[in-house]
Amino acid sequence: MVSILLVTATGVVAQPIIDGLRDVSYGASVTVQQNPTGWGAGNVLANLSYYPDASSFSLFVGGRPSGNAFLLFFDTGAAGGQNVLNNSQTGGDAYEINNLNGFKFDSGFQANYMLRVYGDGAANAYANFFDLGSGANAYWGDAAPGPVSFGGASFAQAFQDVGVPYNQVANGFEISIPYSLIGLAGPSATWRLSAILANGGSDYLSNQQLDSLPNPTGDLGNNHSAWDQTLYAGNQYVTLGVVPEPSSLALVGLGGLALLGRLYRRR
Repeated sequence: MVSILLVTATGVVAQPIIDGLRDVSYGASVTVQQNPTGWGAGNVLANLSYYPDASSFSLFVGGRPSGNAFLLFFDTGAAGGQNVLNNSQTGGDAYEINNLNGFKFDSGFQANYMLRVYGDGAANAYANFFDLGSGANAYWGDAAPGPVSFGGASFAQAFQDVGVPYNQVANGFEISIPYSLIGLAGPSATWRLSAILANGGSDYLSNQQLDSLPNPTGDLGNNHSAWDQTLYAGNQYVTLGVVPEPSSLALVGLGGLALLGRLYRRR
C-alpha cells in the first residue's frame, strides 16, 4: 500500500512517527489552549494536531496530565451518541466516565467514544477506550514510553512539564487509530473531537478544554452546574477531516509516481 504523503511548499513530508512528539507532518495545530492552567506546569492540555492517512489518522495532544487524565471524546456521527453523559458504562473502569454523569456537550455534539489517557507524573500513560453506545470499555496498555499497539491502534507519550507558549508545545501524547475502529469510512469523513483535562477520578474538572473555554475561565471543579459547555462562548470541540485547499495542493513527481497531498483545516 502506498502511504499518503503531505505535500508542502518545500516538498514531501512523511506521515508522523508515533513517538509522542509533534512532527512537522502535522502542520499547524488544529486548536490551541487559551486559558492558563491552574494546576501547574505538569497539567496542561495545550494543543491538538491531526494527520489523516489512507486507513488511519494520527492525533497529537500537546501537554501533560500529571496525576490526572486527558479525556478525548469522539463524535463520529453514529447512532446512540450522548450529548449529556450518563452513568451507563459497565466494567471495571466504568467510574472513569460514570463520574462525569450529567456533563453536557455543546449543541449537536454526540459522544460515541472516549479515550482516557492517565499520566502518573513519571513515564507512564495508561490508555483506556470506552464505547459509549455499547457500554463496553477496554484497557489498551501503558505507553512507558511506548509505542504500544492494541486493536490496530498505536500510541506513545513523551510527556514533559509545559514551560513554553502553548502553541509551541511539541511533547505530549500521540496516537494512530484506524478509521474503522471508531466507525468512520475513511479519510474523507468529517467528525468531531472534544478534549478535557480532569482529575484521576473524573469528578473534578480543570479549565483546560479544547476547543478552549473563553479566557479567562477558572476551574470547573466539582460544580456540576458548570459542567455544561453550552454556558460558554464558542464550541468546545473541533471538527476534523480532509478538506482540500486549492492553494496548497500540489502534484509531486516521485519516481514517476504522482502523489496528491492532502491537507485538513478546521471548519
